[in-house]
Amino acid sequence: MVHIQVSRGLDIPISGTPSRDLKTLTLAERVSSHPRVVGLDFSSFEEIKPKLLVHTGDRVKIGQPLIEDKDTPGLFFVSPAAGLIREIRRGLKRRLLDVIIEVDEEEASIQHPQVKLKDLSRESLVEYLKEGGLFTHIRRRPFNWLADPAKMPKSIFVKAVESAPFTPPAERQVEGFEEEFQLGLAALQKLTEGSVHLVYHHKSSFLPFLEAKGVEKHTVEGPHPIANPSLHIAPIDPTLSAHDIIWTLSARDVVRIGYLLKEGRYLHSRV
Repeated sequence: MVHIQVSRGLDIPISGTPSRDLKTLTLAERVSSHPRVVGLDFSSFEEIKPKLLVHTGDRVKIGQPLIEDKDTPGLFFVSPAAGLIREIRRGLKRRLLDVIIEVDEEEASIQHPQVKLKDLSRESLVEYLKEGGLFTHIRRRPFNWLADPAKMPKSIFVKAVESAPFTPPAERQVEGFEEEFQLGLAALQKLTEGSVHLVYHHKSSFLPFLEAKGVEKHTVEGPHPIANPSLHIAPIDPTLSAHDIIWTLSARDVVRIGYLLKEGRYLHSRV
């Protein structure tokens, strides 16, 4: 275990507390706050060449592929909602910006076959995660580009700590999905010949982190930006050249992997 202590940084002093918690809302308030329109924001993925798989007016389900990377066939960006494709927005030189979806009252999801992790090879697991739209949640270092499924990472880092303002704690993002989180960690172990590194706050008492199996556990303390994966990678398993590939993802994304394997569906909810 490596303990990382960050001395330079700043926890932004934002005062006040939320006016109410989601758990206190009545059913009528929850329904009225359900978003009627959502968008898949594509503006930050500058390194890939998108191929649109849908058109304005099409109806889609949660987890249905909307966009494919031309350079990496089978790498899909999937729909975060079910409904009608209202608009496809483009910027300069027709660069794709986002896909706007008008959400249905009752949302349906794409159902993938439920599989047992022990029966999957690395290659079949990669294909399963690509079809499920989860490789777009994994980043690689250096450069922080999307992970290339064809290239084996020397290690994988799971960020189980948050320090930015208004960001729910990592523990809250895993709460209720403890089994899926451990299953996701087990899946990551199949994707690398190296180690899976789990980094969490040194004061955390969350058992799914403290008792995680099959991973190397590390702690971090200090002010923001202690949640930056680069601060974790440097003292634990640094990249020494452009050929050293490391994958990074959040604790919530690990839950998504486990949820797909267990339920066969894309977990679109956010905390």
